[in-house]
Amino acid sequence: MESKEPPVYDQALVTYIDILGFKDLISSSAKDPSKVGDILNTLRIIAKKGRGLSYSETTLNGKVKLNVRTTNFSDLIVRATFLYGVTFERLSEQLYYESGMLAAMQCELTAKHGVLVRGGISFGDLYMDREAIFGPALVDTYLLAEKLAIFPRIIVDPRIMKLVEEHASNFDELNDLWSIRPDDEGVFAIDYLQAAHAEYALGSDVSAQLSHGFKSFDQLMFDHARTIRDKLRQIGEDNGRVRQKLVWLGNYHNLVVSGLKDEGCFEGGHERLLIHPESLRIDRK
Repeated sequence: MESKEPPVYDQALVTYIDILGFKDLISSSAKDPSKVGDILNTLRIIAKKGRGLSYSETTLNGKVKLNVRTTNFSDLIVRATFLYGVTFERLSEQLYYESGMLAAMQCELTAKHGVLVRGGISFGDLYMDREAIFGPALVDTYLLAEKLAIFPRIIVDPRIMKLVEEHASNFDELNDLWSIRPDDEGVFAIDYLQAAHAEYALGSDVSAQLSHGFKSFDQLMFDHARTIRDKLRQIGEDNGRVRQKLVWLGNYHNLVVSGLKDEGCFEGGHERLLIHPESLRIDRK
């Protein structure tokens, strides 16, 4: 009788995503059954965006193992990209694809569906099968998402970025990770609006529309601004954690608009896309 191999950790690039406001959505679904469809739609969008990156490969010992695996529990989604035979090139390649996918996902969820997410990306040891998932890399991504991200952003483990910087042979290799930028706190995060602008600017509107779901970058930014304004209006004068997250998002949005105002990518001028500074004050009472 053939004995089973003992379970061991494998090296994986791990993404942890937390849907903000999911508890409120669940609560409202008890009174409004139509909200159940909104919940399913959100989870399906996340699954669809990552499906294109799921594939199998042959390992060194000839066995075929699934490379990308995804699991979710309620508002938490975990994606693991297993890297058998880790090299810097493989890690950089998978980080490039993962960050690009996450940028497109954030654009669609936020601007089109009004769903905000936060999360973390790390790299390390992980065990994952159909019944269990655990390991140091999962703990690291959880801490990034819950303790550091706080706002609607997906944080990249600084240890990954240090590894990239140490092994990149030239600036172009660093510049290939155009979906990741340090924010105003010096924290590396998915810069999904700038990544979308790069795709619309460098590629065709058709390919960008397929990735992000908007006919133009201008339309994406218009809808993104509308999401923020609508959510700020809904919470009114609330000065709690929800408002802080929306203020952060509004400031991020305005920073991108102001930085691109001279590049001619806004069809009706950039002013109409800016979130009014008065609505982004924390102490509005």
